[in-house]
Formats: sequence, C-alpha cells, structure tokens
Amino acid sequence: MDVSASSSICMSPVNPEKAHKRIKQPLKWKRNVAKRLKYSAKSLPTFLECEHKSKAFMCATLKMRDLFKFHNNFHENLTKISQDNFILKYMSLLLIKGRRPKNGNGREKREMQTKFTIQGSDYHCVPVCQKTF
Repeated sequence: MDVSASSSICMSPVNPEKAHKRIKQPLKWKRNVAKRLKYSAKSLPTFLECEHKSKAFMCATLKMRDLFKFHNNFHENLTKISQDNFILKYMSLLLIKGRRPKNGNGREKREMQTKFTIQGSDYHCVPVCQKTF
C-alpha cells in the first residue's frame, strides 16, 4: 500500500441529492401518500335541501360558508384518528331518560341518543340532523 496514493484523494461534502445514502422521507412513501389521498377531500361540500327549522335541528339557518368552513377544518386533519377526534368534538351522546313499554316484539331499544352540531357563522354551535352533518 502506498500512503502517497491515498493522501491524494480529496474528500469534500457532497450535495444530499447526489449522495449514496438517501435521507428517508416518509411523506413521499407510496403507503403514506395513499393514506393521505384516502382521507383527503374528494370534492367540495354540496348544500343539502334540509328544511329543519325547529329548535332541535336548525339546518336551515346554516349558510354554505359555514358548511364549507366545517368541511375544510375536517379535511385539514390528514389522519383518520385526528379526523375522528374532530368529529367527536362536534358530537354529543345523551342517555335516553325513559321508555314506554310496548307489547310484542319491537326493535331493539337504543339507550343512547347522538346529537350533531356544526359551528355557525357567529361561532356558536348549531344543532343539525345527521344528514346535514
């Protein structure tokens, strides 16, 4: 081995794009790209022709801007877990207080009631039906 030959090799920093060892980029992996596309918005929300104007459901008081804002806030979350947490923030489960007894075999009785809300234009939650939610 000749020491003089090895000392003539000059080592200089290399551009990361041309280096042999690449830096991992999980955002560009096929699996993660597919996950992001799966939970991203496919289209803009459509305004439903729901005419609920009662105290329980005030769907008619919502504007398209409110639905669009809710839709965008939902799809800002890129993972399913964060989207589920966002939905849970605008849902509430209530116990059903009482039932009247029925004769015969009816449907199985529910013990919980789900209420859905969407944040309105003046930053208060508006109760809506499940179809609008």
